[in-house]
Amino acid sequence: IYDSVYMDIQTKSLNAIHSSTPRSIISKIYRCGTQLQPFQNIGRIAFGFNRFKERNGIFPSYFDQRKKDWFFLPYQITEDSLWIMSDILSLEYFAIAQDTIPPSIKEKNFKDNDQLPVSELKIQIKDEFSGIFKMEQIQVRANKQKQLFEYDPDLDIIIIPGWSLKKG
Repeated sequence: IYDSVYMDIQTKSLNAIHSSTPRSIISKIYRCGTQLQPFQNIGRIAFGFNRFKERNGIFPSYFDQRKKDWFFLPYQITEDSLWIMSDILSLEYFAIAQDTIPPSIKEKNFKDNDQLPVSELKIQIKDEFSGIFKMEQIQVRANKQKQLFEYDPDLDIIIIPGWSLKKG
Protein backbone atom coordinates (compact mmCIF):
# COMPACT_ATOMS: atom_id res chain seq x y z
CA ILE A 1 0.00 0.00 0.00
CA TYR A 2 1.37 3.40 -0.89
CA ASP A 3 0.42 5.08 2.38
CA SER A 4 -0.63 4.17 5.91
CA VAL A 5 -4.20 2.95 5.92
CA TYR A 6 -6.67 2.09 8.63
CA MET A 7 -7.85 -1.46 7.88
CA ASP A 8 -11.47 -1.97 8.75
CA ILE A 9 -13.62 -4.85 7.54
CA GLN A 10 -17.39 -4.48 7.84
CA THR A 11 -20.32 -6.51 6.58
CA LYS A 12 -23.06 -4.77 4.64
CA SER A 13 -26.48 -5.81 3.40
CA LEU A 14 -27.28 -5.96 -0.29
CA ASN A 15 -29.75 -3.11 0.23
CA ALA A 16 -26.87 -0.88 1.39
CA ILE A 17 -25.16 -1.27 -2.00
CA HIS A 18 -26.97 0.60 -4.76
CA SER A 19 -26.44 -1.58 -7.80
CA SER A 20 -27.67 -0.72 -11.29
CA THR A 21 -28.64 -4.36 -11.92
CA PRO A 22 -29.77 -7.05 -9.47
CA ARG A 23 -27.18 -9.76 -8.97
CA SER A 24 -27.28 -13.05 -7.10
CA ILE A 25 -25.09 -12.23 -4.11
CA ILE A 26 -25.21 -15.28 -1.82
CA SER A 27 -22.79 -14.27 0.94
CA LYS A 28 -22.35 -11.35 3.24
CA ILE A 29 -20.92 -8.27 1.55
CA TYR A 30 -17.56 -7.29 2.98
CA ARG A 31 -16.41 -3.69 2.88
CA CYS A 32 -12.63 -3.90 3.16
CA GLY A 33 -10.69 -0.84 4.29
CA THR A 34 -10.69 2.52 2.62
CA GLN A 35 -12.51 2.15 -0.67
CA LEU A 36 -10.43 2.07 -3.83
CA GLN A 37 -7.14 1.96 -1.92
CA PRO A 38 -4.71 0.65 -4.59
CA PHE A 39 -1.97 -1.89 -3.84
CA GLN A 40 1.59 -1.77 -5.11
CA ASN A 41 1.47 -5.56 -5.52
CA ILE A 42 -1.35 -8.06 -5.79
CA GLY A 43 -3.28 -8.92 -2.63
CA ARG A 44 -5.46 -11.95 -2.04
CA ILE A 45 -8.92 -12.37 -0.57
CA ALA A 46 -10.29 -15.76 0.51
CA PHE A 47 -13.80 -16.95 1.34
CA GLY A 48 -14.74 -20.20 3.08
CA PHE A 49 -15.82 -22.42 0.18
CA ASN A 50 -16.98 -25.43 2.13
CA ARG A 51 -19.85 -23.54 3.75
CA PHE A 52 -21.77 -23.31 0.46
CA LYS A 53 -24.05 -26.30 -0.13
CA GLU A 54 -24.67 -25.44 -3.78
CA ARG A 55 -21.28 -24.70 -5.37
CA ASN A 56 -22.19 -24.62 -9.06
CA GLY A 57 -21.73 -21.21 -10.60
CA ILE A 58 -20.38 -19.49 -7.49
CA PHE A 59 -17.45 -17.09 -7.63
CA PRO A 60 -15.98 -14.07 -5.85
CA SER A 61 -17.10 -10.69 -7.09
CA TYR A 62 -16.38 -7.04 -6.39
CA PHE A 63 -18.54 -3.95 -6.56
CA ASP A 64 -17.37 -1.21 -8.91
CA GLN A 65 -18.56 2.04 -7.36
CA ARG A 66 -18.19 4.04 -10.55
CA LYS A 67 -20.22 1.59 -12.67
CA LYS A 68 -22.57 0.75 -9.78
CA ASP A 69 -22.44 -2.95 -10.54
CA TRP A 70 -20.94 -6.27 -9.40
CA PHE A 71 -18.18 -7.93 -11.45
CA PHE A 72 -16.58 -11.36 -11.63
CA LEU A 73 -13.17 -11.99 -10.03
CA PRO A 74 -11.05 -14.82 -11.48
CA TYR A 75 -10.46 -17.35 -8.71
CA GLN A 76 -8.79 -20.53 -7.54
CA ILE A 77 -10.20 -23.17 -5.21
CA THR A 78 -7.78 -24.85 -2.81
CA GLU A 79 -7.14 -28.57 -3.30
CA ASP A 80 -8.99 -29.38 -0.09
CA SER A 81 -11.99 -27.30 -1.32
CA LEU A 82 -12.00 -25.25 1.88
CA TRP A 83 -11.26 -21.84 0.31
CA ILE A 84 -12.12 -19.90 -2.82
CA MET A 85 -9.52 -17.17 -3.42
CA SER A 86 -9.03 -14.22 -5.74
CA ASP A 87 -6.16 -11.87 -6.39
CA ILE A 88 -7.15 -8.24 -5.85
CA LEU A 89 -5.57 -4.91 -6.74
CA SER A 90 -7.39 -2.64 -4.28
CA LEU A 91 -9.65 -2.58 -1.25
CA GLU A 92 -13.33 -2.53 -2.19
CA TYR A 93 -16.63 -4.32 -1.56
CA PHE A 94 -16.37 -8.10 -2.00
CA ALA A 95 -18.93 -10.92 -1.93
CA ILE A 96 -19.64 -14.38 -3.28
CA ALA A 97 -22.12 -14.39 -6.17
CA GLN A 98 -23.86 -17.17 -8.02
CA ASP A 99 -24.42 -17.06 -11.76
CA THR A 100 -27.60 -18.99 -12.55
CA ILE A 101 -28.17 -17.59 -16.04
CA PRO A 102 -26.49 -19.62 -18.80
CA PRO A 103 -24.58 -17.83 -21.57
CA SER A 104 -26.45 -16.90 -24.74
CA ILE A 105 -25.33 -18.68 -27.91
CA LYS A 106 -26.45 -17.54 -31.36
CA GLU A 107 -25.49 -18.58 -34.88
CA LYS A 108 -24.08 -15.71 -36.95
CA ASN A 109 -23.61 -16.99 -40.53
CA PHE A 110 -25.63 -20.22 -40.59
CA LYS A 111 -28.90 -21.78 -39.39
CA ASP A 112 -29.64 -25.13 -37.80
CA ASN A 113 -29.46 -28.00 -40.35
CA ASP A 114 -27.83 -25.80 -43.01
CA GLN A 115 -25.63 -27.61 -45.52
CA LEU A 116 -24.02 -24.57 -47.03
CA PRO A 117 -20.40 -24.49 -48.10
CA VAL A 118 -18.91 -21.90 -45.76
CA SER A 119 -15.30 -21.03 -45.14
CA GLU A 120 -15.97 -20.74 -41.41
CA LEU A 121 -18.80 -20.86 -38.90
CA LYS A 122 -19.34 -17.91 -36.58
CA ILE A 123 -21.12 -18.17 -33.26
CA GLN A 124 -21.94 -15.24 -30.97
CA ILE A 125 -21.49 -16.15 -27.29
CA LYS A 126 -22.12 -13.85 -24.37
CA ASP A 127 -22.19 -14.28 -20.62
CA GLU A 128 -23.49 -11.17 -18.92
CA PHE A 129 -22.40 -11.77 -15.32
CA SER A 130 -19.43 -14.01 -14.77
CA GLY A 131 -18.26 -13.62 -18.35
CA ILE A 132 -15.84 -15.60 -20.45
CA PHE A 133 -12.33 -14.70 -19.52
CA LYS A 134 -10.27 -17.57 -20.94
CA MET A 135 -10.55 -19.97 -23.86
CA GLU A 136 -10.40 -23.01 -21.56
CA GLN A 137 -13.97 -22.21 -20.52
CA ILE A 138 -15.24 -22.95 -24.03
CA GLN A 139 -15.71 -26.32 -25.67
CA VAL A 140 -17.03 -26.56 -29.23
CA ARG A 141 -18.52 -29.77 -30.65
CA ALA A 142 -20.14 -30.50 -34.01
CA ASN A 143 -21.74 -33.90 -34.54
CA LYS A 144 -20.35 -34.93 -31.12
CA GLN A 145 -16.77 -34.27 -32.28
CA LYS A 146 -14.53 -31.67 -30.62
CA GLN A 147 -13.72 -28.82 -32.99
CA LEU A 148 -10.80 -26.46 -33.34
CA PHE A 149 -11.86 -22.86 -32.92
CA GLU A 150 -10.74 -19.31 -32.34
CA TYR A 151 -12.32 -17.02 -29.77
CA ASP A 152 -12.43 -13.25 -30.25
CA PRO A 153 -13.23 -11.81 -26.79
CA ASP A 154 -13.63 -8.26 -28.12
CA LEU A 155 -16.47 -9.34 -30.43
CA ASP A 156 -17.69 -12.29 -28.29
CA ILE A 157 -17.44 -14.52 -31.35
CA ILE A 158 -16.27 -18.11 -31.78
CA ILE A 159 -14.91 -18.93 -35.24
CA ILE A 160 -14.75 -22.55 -36.42
CA PRO A 161 -12.63 -22.95 -39.57
CA GLY A 162 -14.52 -24.73 -42.37
CA TRP A 163 -11.62 -27.06 -43.14
CA SER A 164 -11.94 -28.66 -39.69
CA LEU A 165 -15.60 -29.66 -40.25
CA LYS A 166 -16.82 -32.76 -42.01
CA LYS A 167 -18.83 -32.17 -45.15
CA GLY A 168 -22.60 -31.95 -44.64
